Amino acid sequence: MPRDASQTDKPTKGERTAQRILDVAEYLFATGGYEGTSLRRIAEGAGLTEPGLYNHFSGKQAL
Repeated sequence: MPRDASQTDKPTKGERTAQRILDVAEYLFATGGYEGTSLRRIAEGAGLTEPGLYNHFSGKQAL
């Protein structure tokens, strides 16, 4: 079902989760380096399981 005009400015739950993953990944990449950061650690930092992270991103390079 399409979102109505009053909801277009409000991000969906999936959009908020994806942004949280990106925020955590950015922080961990900055502090631990790309190679030193695992997808598991990113998922944990975002409050997800690793398989849950794959619902939003295809892998580390997609982040």
